[in-house]
Amino acid sequence: MFKWQKLFTLYIIFSISGFNVSNNQLAVAQSVHEIEDQNGSVLFRVDANRTGYFNDYGPVNDQVKKLWSFETEKNRIEASPIVYDSTLYLGSSADHLYAIDITTGTEKWRSDSTGFFRSSAAIANKLLFVGNADKHLYALNLDGSEKWKIKTEGVVFAAPLVVENHIYFGSIDTYGYSRLAYKTDSIKTKSKFYALDTQTGEEVWNFSPEGGLRSSPAYHNGVLFFGSWDGTLYALDATSGGLKWSFETGRKIYSTPAVENNSVIFASNDDYLYSLNVEDGSENWRFDLKSQNINEWIPRISSPAVSKNSVFIGSLNGNLYSVNLEDGSLNWLFETDDKIGSSPAVTDNAVYFGSDDNYVYALKTSDGSLIWKYKSNHPIGTSSPFIQDGKLYIGTMGNEIIALE
Repeated sequence: MFKWQKLFTLYIIFSISGFNVSNNQLAVAQSVHEIEDQNGSVLFRVDANRTGYFNDYGPVNDQVKKLWSFETEKNRIEASPIVYDSTLYLGSSADHLYAIDITTGTEKWRSDSTGFFRSSAAIANKLLFVGNADKHLYALNLDGSEKWKIKTEGVVFAAPLVVENHIYFGSIDTYGYSRLAYKTDSIKTKSKFYALDTQTGEEVWNFSPEGGLRSSPAYHNGVLFFGSWDGTLYALDATSGGLKWSFETGRKIYSTPAVENNSVIFASNDDYLYSLNVEDGSENWRFDLKSQNINEWIPRISSPAVSKNSVFIGSLNGNLYSVNLEDGSLNWLFETDDKIGSSPAVTDNAVYFGSDDNYVYALKTSDGSLIWKYKSNHPIGTSSPFIQDGKLYIGTMGNEIIALE
C-alpha cells in the first residue's frame, strides 16, 4: 500500500471494446490513502505536469533480482503499469486488462475485450479513465465495471489527463493510424482533442488539429500542452479550448511534454528535444538527439523526465541523455545497445528505463554511472517503469510483466 505522502504515476496501455469480466474476478480494493498531486489524481508521468518524477525510491542494490513475473495471454505489452493500493494494472495487445497482486504476482482479474490496449490510464475520484482502439474513452469503477463511455472519431492511444472535474485526451482517426501515416508527415487526419465532464462523459469542448494525437497532454496554470502528428506543439486554454499559441517542428510529435520552471519540454521526430517558454511558445533551446540514421517511420515515443534542473530522455540511437534544463547543454549520456522507447522514471538519486537491448537500467542521476542492469526475456519497447517502495514494475514487448527489487 502506498504511503500517504508519496506521489506516483499511472501508466497503462490497452484497447477494449467491452469490459465483461470473468466470474473469478476479484474486486479491486479501495485505496485508504489520499493521493496528493495538485489534482488529487493518479496520472501517467506521475503528475499533471508530466515530469516523470517519483517522490519515492526504486531498487538501488547492484544485486537487483526478479521478485516475480506474470505472462499475459499472448502478444506484446506496449504500455506502462500502474500500481494502486497493492494492485498492478496493465493491458496488453492480447485484448485484456489485467489486475495483478503486487506481492505474489498472481492474477486478481482480467477484463475481456476484442482489441489491443495502448492508452495509459488515469485515476481520479475512484474512477479509472482509459482510451481504446475501439474509438471509445471509458470511465470504469475500480472493480472494472463501466460507469460511462463516449465514442470518438478515432482510436484513443494518448493517456487521458484529469484536472478537477474535466478529463482531456486526443484521438487518431483510422486513416491517420495506418502504416503510411507513420512514414509520411504530409498525411492529414480528422483527429480531435476532447474535454469531457468526468462524472457524465458529456463533451465540454473539442479542438481539431491536422494530425493524429498520440502525445498525452500536460497541464500548467490553466493551459494544456500536447503534440500532434502535424508537427505542432499546441497550448490550449483548459476552460474554453481556445488556442493560446502553437510551435511548429519539422516532424510528427509522439512524445508527451513535461512542464517545469516555466518551460515546456518535449521531443519531436525531427530528432530534437525542445524547451519552450510556457507563456508564449518562444524557443528557449533545442538539443540534438542524434539518431538521424534511424528509419524515418519509427516514432519517437520516449518522453522527458525532469528532476533537479536536469531533463532525462531516451533516444532511438540507444542513448539515455541528461540535459541541463536551463540551457540545453549535455550533462552526460549513457549508451545502450538498441533503441530506447521507454520513458525514464526518475527519483532523487536514480533514473530508471528500459531499452530494446532487453535490459532494464538504473543509473545515477548525478553522472550517469551504472547502478545495475537487469536482462529480461524480451525488448522493453515503450513500457516505462513504475517505482514504489524499492521495487520497479515494467512490461516487455513479449508478453511478460516483471517486478524487480
